[in-house]
Amino acid sequence: MGAPATFFPTGGFRVTQGEQHLREYLSPRNYSRMFCEKCGTRLWMGFEKCDLEIPMVAIYTANLDEFTHADGLYGPFEPSAHAFYADRLYDCLDGKTKFVDMAADFGGSGKTLSDRGMPMETQ
Repeated sequence: MGAPATFFPTGGFRVTQGEQHLREYLSPRNYSRMFCEKCGTRLWMGFEKCDLEIPMVAIYTANLDEFTHADGLYGPFEPSAHAFYADRLYDCLDGKTKFVDMAADFGGSGKTLSDRGMPMETQ
């Protein structure tokens, strides 16, 4: 993807402005890449059309300022965990769960790393 992304369950978000400007590019691997036709900003990737059975979308994190949480509270974006941490460009010392690839619930290994990238025991 080339940029940090935040994963949400498919259908776990909605566009609140500019939906008429959304366009889709279907990559050679059938990832659905959504972008704004006016400015070209990449918005998210969907996996529902590809062979990977990933029940989520990857929203480019730079596009998130604030959002309504599942509990109905509105506020700033804060991640709950980090995916593909083994491929990170820098350490993120926030104490949140860091997955080598992805959580097992989402088709990953479920293996985790420390903030500094050392393997951790999974429970």
